Amino acid sequence: MGQAVEWSGGHSVEWSSEYAFDRSPEDATRAVMRAQAHRDDADRALEMVRLQAIRACAERGLSVRQTAKMLGLTKSTVGRIKRTLDAAPHGIWASEPPQSISTLPAARDQVRAAWGHR
Repeated sequence: MGQAVEWSGGHSVEWSSEYAFDRSPEDATRAVMRAQAHRDDADRALEMVRLQAIRACAERGLSVRQTAKMLGLTKSTVGRIKRTLDAAPHGIWASEPPQSISTLPAARDQVRAAWGHR
């Protein structure tokens, strides 16, 4: 990832539309699918980190309003997640998270990195 393709004239820019110069529609389809998979992993990781952050704030006694302001979320989002957490005092997934999250190393690694773990 991040390797530039050398184009004629010395161009090597990953962030330019020229990066796809001389590629087939099939290459384009594969590129879009790979990018979507990375986005899905990141979305799963963000969902998990938000849930964990709301749990941490709630355990420290912060109100829904304080938590929402601190985390940059809406009060309704925080309230909805907090109600779900309150209904599951040992965590939403007491034993293991759903397979869609736990089997994705990229999502798992992103969650750990968000909390400062390696």
